[in-house]
Amino acid sequence: MTLQLGFDLRDQALERLESNRAHWIATARRVARQVCKEEGFVTADAVRARLPIPPEYDGRVMGAVFCKSLFQKVGYKATTVATSHGRPVGIFKAKERA
Repeated sequence: MTLQLGFDLRDQALERLESNRAHWIATARRVARQVCKEEGFVTADAVRARLPIPPEYDGRVMGAVFCKSLFQKVGYKATTVATSHGRPVGIFKAKERA
């Protein structure tokens, strides 16, 4: 598999999530913006703490929340979700709305 094919497959998966989980993703984005307003940055852990991922959803739905047009990744930190074993999660800042 080429690198570009990998990016294309990722983008297609995110598009499917955007349409299949639109309401939850929109709500999660509002929560993420609120956390940014309060704390200056946001992580998936912070969003999950306020808006748990529904049990029937795959946890990777968080990837669709932090789309590049709305948020900018500024770093990484270890997750606080015990079952994720301290893996790194992105730290994001909300982009200014035009």
